Amino acid sequence: MSSETIQVRQGDRFEVALREPPATGHRWRLVKAPPQITLEDERYEAPRPGGPIGSGGRKLATLRASASGRYRVEFELTRGGEAQPADELKGIASASSAIATSFPRHQ
Repeated sequence: MSSETIQVRQGDRFEVALREPPATGHRWRLVKAPPQITLEDERYEAPRPGGPIGSGGRKLATLRASASGRYRVEFELTRGGEAQPADELKGIASASSAIATSFPRHQ
């Protein structure tokens, strides 16, 4: 499990990058976010050609903070039919009208 705190500017989009091993059947999903944090886009980025065999790509989730405040956001790496997630990423998105930085990448 990983835990991060980020700061973003109110109204800005920010991206969360999560390492995702597609051969295992595990997929990241957003499991907790308040209404002020919206998921705008999700996409999978394949590993670079010529990389190690079996290496995973990454899931890129684009979110937006619509209002100032501190918001808990949680992602889980799950596979259908399993009760417990294989991994979790929990973070705090702190949105204000003045600060903008990028979300740390999950490695």
